[in-house]
Amino acid sequence: MTLSNYLYAGQVIEVYPTVTQKSPSPLPQNRWSKKSLTNYYGISYSLFSYNITGVSSTNTSQILLHLGAHITPETSIEGRIGILGTEQTVTYGTDRGKQKINRFLGGYIRHSFFNIKGFDSYGLVGITQTESQIITIKNNLLYETQKSSMDISYGLGTRVRLGQTPMTANLEYAHLVSQKDLNIDTIDIGIQVYF
Repeated sequence: MTLSNYLYAGQVIEVYPTVTQKSPSPLPQNRWSKKSLTNYYGISYSLFSYNITGVSSTNTSQILLHLGAHITPETSIEGRIGILGTEQTVTYGTDRGKQKINRFLGGYIRHSFFNIKGFDSYGLVGITQTESQIITIKNNLLYETQKSSMDISYGLGTRVRLGQTPMTANLEYAHLVSQKDLNIDTIDIGIQVYF
């Protein structure tokens, strides 16, 4: 390749012969913007249907934090942790007491199987660990019962993009725990932010 030097306005400039180049292939783009947004965080309100043998069925709620990353455009891995839960009155045998979820940890794989114009439906499978606490008073004595569980969880949900923002809102149903003396289902409403 020949290089020619020319003097122009007191400066030396370099002139290269024109070389025909192929246009680079376009970078893959996702649905959000020209930048690939694959990670996300979020917060959700979860309403639990919590059933323990010998205890009246009750609904408790919890605020969950989400952190996830897409491994493909359709599939992501996601972790959830409970940060704030409510306490509900339950009947424990012949006694009344208070029940709440002390700990909630979950790890899931989420896969989208239908996606059109910022709206998608997805399936969820993973593992959930919970610890509940039941406090009763009998004969002026305080009794505390703790119930820990870890089980395979699965669910279905829908997600929609909020306008032109990198944010989504979701509605989800999941069966978290299924054991001999314990069943936990939840309905989850949340918001995620992609970055």
